[in-house]
Amino acid sequence: MTTTILILIACSTVITSIVNAAKPAYEQFAKNYSVTISVALSFILGIVAAFSVAPYLGTELNVGVLILIGLALGTGSNLFYDLWELLKSTTEKIRSTIEK
Repeated sequence: MTTTILILIACSTVITSIVNAAKPAYEQFAKNYSVTISVALSFILGIVAAFSVAPYLGTELNVGVLILIGLALGTGSNLFYDLWELLKSTTEKIRSTIEK
């Protein structure tokens, strides 16, 4: 079970990397909807990752549970990215305050 959780955490990190790498490609086309597209992309990748990990789980899960695991992976990757951006903006504000 621990191995499965580590695999899912790694999948969430890979999803974050894929969404961040693809972001410049669609930001120029969908200016106001770039956040929506990144959330949708992370959810789709999360569901694909959940179905790909399903054979390695110790128990047989139904489709609904796998979709919920996929949505959790997508949410986790978005949460990680949002926290990282919040941390970066906070450090930039602190640096600008110190420089003044």
